[in-house]
Amino acid sequence: MTDLTHWKGQVNPDYLGAYAVPPNGSLVVTIKSVSKEMVPSPTGDKKECLVVHFVENYKPMVCNRTNGKAIEKALKSPYIEKWAGQKIELYSSKVKAFGEEMDALRVRNIAPIAKVVDYKKAIEAISKSKTLEELKKFYMALTPEEQAHKEVIKAKDELKTKLQ
Repeated sequence: MTDLTHWKGQVNPDYLGAYAVPPNGSLVVTIKSVSKEMVPSPTGDKKECLVVHFVENYKPMVCNRTNGKAIEKALKSPYIEKWAGQKIELYSSKVKAFGEEMDALRVRNIAPIAKVVDYKKAIEAISKSKTLEELKKFYMALTPEEQAHKEVIKAKDELKTKLQ
């Protein structure tokens, strides 16, 4: 069930969290850039953190030590400049923190296997939409790789404009 909405995703945090991962699933994302940035803490003060930005339309991820080590292992490089353009897989894992068990965003320590995307088939699937609601339904039924393909995004956006 990928059409469930986690409440944390609705409070518009600035950074990606475990809530963004589909239940019992994962997200394959492409690293756009990695840099040190000043990140606000829950108390309001700012702290310098490593932040990973993605090509796909996701919020950036604050990269903690655990995830940094996993990215290094998956991409076989400790150098953040070499991470750009590479794919990683994100998942949610239960961790103990602050005296309780909670969900945490994690990076698999192996690189995802590149999947060949039949974007024409994906475009054909969403082209059957007669309403915006159907377009959303058909688009959400696509795999993350299909959703992220530039030709599929272009077709979706054009159809969305036409249906409005």
